[in-house]
Formats: sequence, structure tokens, C-alpha cells
Amino acid sequence: MGIFFKEDAEAVAKKISAKEAKAAEKTAKNASPIVPQSIPMTSQIVSQMTGVADEKFVDMLMGVIAQNNIPGQDYFEFKQTIDAMASLPIDERTKFLTVFTTFQVQGCKKDTLISSIDKYASIVKAEESNFDVELDAQRTSTVTNQLSQVEKAREKVNELNIQISELNNFIITTSQEVQNAELKLQMTNTNFKKSVEKVVGLLMTDKEKINSYIK
Repeated sequence: MGIFFKEDAEAVAKKISAKEAKAAEKTAKNASPIVPQSIPMTSQIVSQMTGVADEKFVDMLMGVIAQNNIPGQDYFEFKQTIDAMASLPIDERTKFLTVFTTFQVQGCKKDTLISSIDKYASIVKAEESNFDVELDAQRTSTVTNQLSQVEKAREKVNELNIQISELNNFIITTSQEVQNAELKLQMTNTNFKKSVEKVVGLLMTDKEKINSYIK
């Protein structure tokens, strides 16, 4: 049944990892909150799909019937004979009656054809059941497990957003504090220089007075 599924789960995981790596690189460069992308509503899309008969599957199922061919003349041989008459310029009903007349001579009855059709139909339905089992296994490996990783990544993104928000707040608050501290230092420096200038001026004035008054 492995022919139903050609997608390699490991390859899918690598593709997702590559996308996550690019997203992480972009986040590091921009240093801004990330908005997790919503997951497309796949179930809604699938519900709107009517599907078509895939010749690959049809051929495979017909091959399963051939592998389980019941011994003797039955529907399988009957159908092969009908198909072999495809190019003959006669209508389908005539083909069916002609082939059945031949088979009837060989001991094949209508009940044999009908019962063998039911048997082959049950074999095909069993293949459907096997397909459903494999489909569920593939869904687990390529969808369910990946969705779990997506949810974990989404939680990580939310954590990073909180950290980014905290860091942004720190940057804004600390930058303001640094600016205020720098202004305070500049003002203190200016005031001190002015104070030095005033004191030196007083000293120099007194010096001049001393030199002027005292001979």
C-alpha cells in the first residue's frame, strides 16, 4: 500500500525547519514582535473537494483483483473477454450476451458472475480499509506531529514576543534614565565651572585690591 504515499515525512520536516530558521534570522535582524501566521483551514478546503478517479489507483486496484482471481471462469475472465472485444462494431448488450453464452457452455452461470463480482468488490473495499489505516499513519507523521511542532513554535514565538516587549521597555526606560543622567552631569559640570569662575574672579579681585591698597 506504500505506493499511495510518496511524500517523505523527513523531507517535510526539513522544509519546515528551513522555514523556521529563516523566520528566526528575520526576527533577529528586525528585533520586533512576531505575529504567528494562522494555519489554513485545511479541513474546510478538503470538504469542498469532490475528488476524481485517479488512473494510478484504478490500475492498482484492478491489479489487486487480478492477484486475487478466483480459480475457474467467473467475472474476471468475463470482463477480460468483454474488454478484448472493445474494437468490435457491436453494442455492449450484444457483447455481454455473446460472451455469457460462451461462458455458459463452459459451466459459468449468471450467479457465478454476480457472486464473483461481490467477492472482488469486498476485496477492493478491504484495500480501502488498508488505505484508511495507512492514511491515518501518514496523517500522524506529516500532519498531526507537524501541527504539534507548529503549536510549540507558536508558544515559543509568544514567549519571544514577551521578552522582546520587556527588552523594548528596558531600552526605552534605560535610555531615558541615561539621558537624564547625562543632562544632570552636564548641568553639574556647567554649574561647577561657573562656580570656579566666580571664585577665581573673587580671588583675582581681592588680589587687585590688595595690590592697590597695600603698598
